[in-house]
Amino acid sequence: LNVSGAIEITADGTINGADSVTAEFANGVLGDIQLTSTNGAVTLAGAGQIKGENLTVSAATGATLGTEVAAIDANITGTGALTVTEVDDLQVLNATASNGPVSLTAGGNITGAGNVTAGNVAGNAGLAVTINAGGTVNLSTSSNQVSGASLALTAGNGATIESDVSQFTASVTG
Repeated sequence: LNVSGAIEITADGTINGADSVTAEFANGVLGDIQLTSTNGAVTLAGAGQIKGENLTVSAATGATLGTEVAAIDANITGTGALTVTEVDDLQVLNATASNGPVSLTAGGNITGAGNVTAGNVAGNAGLAVTINAGGTVNLSTSSNQVSGASLALTAGNGATIESDVSQFTASVTG
């Protein structure tokens, strides 16, 4: 699906497929994409399968996203994981799974002022957050910006994190 402009897709069930979803104007400027699955999941996991400026995702039962976007705002409202694999840099506006783990992977930097939360509505322990960046991770603009039961972090060039987790493992590879 290639659209000259913004894309908004809303479904009662699952949104999935193998084709790319690209929002790009004729002049090469990228448009915003909004994907909403009221009672299902969003599964568009191919490398760079979703291409646009800002990506907003809301799904009931999880999302697995292969992206080439500037920024993401994703919310899983029910039980399910949030998994994002970004081609290059990723700005986090919000990445929340109400009752599931969160995994963010980027070929470049992961930055932003939004929260990264792996929640567990059945208890207060939370679930796992995994962050992997080929570049730098900077999620430190507010207290407890990253929260869950555990955080596993790998960064190529360093990391600054404000977190509320019980277990924390980190590796800087560069």
